[in-house]
Amino acid sequence: ETQIHIGTTAGSAILGFNNGNGALTGQYGYVGISGAGTNYQPIAFRSSNVGIGTNSPASKLEVAGIIRSTNSNAGEIALFNGSSERASFKDANTHASLGASVAMPLHFRTNNTDWAAIGAGGLFSIGTTTPQTNTALTIQGKNTAPSWSALKVQDSATGNLFTVLNDGKVGVGTTAPDAKLHIHEADA
Repeated sequence: ETQIHIGTTAGSAILGFNNGNGALTGQYGYVGISGAGTNYQPIAFRSSNVGIGTNSPASKLEVAGIIRSTNSNAGEIALFNGSSERASFKDANTHASLGASVAMPLHFRTNNTDWAAIGAGGLFSIGTTTPQTNTALTIQGKNTAPSWSALKVQDSATGNLFTVLNDGKVGVGTTAPDAKLHIHEADA
């Protein structure tokens, strides 16, 4: 490998470029300390990918470790489509925000499935990514069995306050309503 030494003519290199004969075979360069092993190049350039803390970046940018964004007023991580900011995570000193920067919905997902969304107009949905028009909160059950709950509200001790089943029955004080509205008062 070709080494460029800064501040000294001997010892470990700060900057290295692969000429096809060195330990960096397959990489085009690095910034860091060269030496034995592959863990000495904290920033590696491989093909069109850049790795920080890794010698084998598999994406345009791969970071092995924690990414930290700091600013005296606020930190921000933003995603762009071309020159337009599309989404961001911001620390605004008084609160954190996660959201879309343009009029598009923000989806929440697990296991590669979208389960909830905030629409461009601020309408919120759970169990679906399509909030109902003129409805601040849409909740859609995920199981069609009538006995499954579409909505359950509990107190801080996980005691049931009210339940809405998929078949439309509402239970107050019970999780198993047997009528359209079933109110159960516990014995004192």
